[in-house]
Amino acid sequence: MELKVTIDLDSFLKAFNAIPDIAKKEMTQEIAGVSKSIQNQARTVHRFKTKSGNLAKSIWYTIRNKGLSAEIFLNESTAQYGKYVHDGTRAHTIRPQSGNKVFAKKVNHPGIKPDQFLYEAAQVKEPDFIIKMNTAVDRVIKLAGF
Repeated sequence: MELKVTIDLDSFLKAFNAIPDIAKKEMTQEIAGVSKSIQNQARTVHRFKTKSGNLAKSIWYTIRNKGLSAEIFLNESTAQYGKYVHDGTRAHTIRPQSGNKVFAKKVNHPGIKPDQFLYEAAQVKEPDFIIKMNTAVDRVIKLAGF
């Protein structure tokens, strides 16, 4: 009995060379999707009380590195106070600035407890991201012809 194994090297190399382009497209779509998902989670699940909605609207994301990375951040032009709500502040004294109406000589502010809704949203969405990336890798392998 004889067993013959033949490898079509040209087809294999063609499929192998197609992987980077296919992988970039698939990963870019997943990174954009998970970024939007984290943004939505952070905009809806938080402890701060909103009056104007500006802090939630200040949660943005941008795609970087030709679609292979993303940054989710607080846009300070929408809500300058966002970093103080997110990271909190220590107790501090507030004194009036010259030229402003004065209601008190000083106020002892107790500080703000952090509400790290961006980090929490990313933690909540991390398992979903891992599943989606694994699925994307499977799609890349299939689309490349393996």
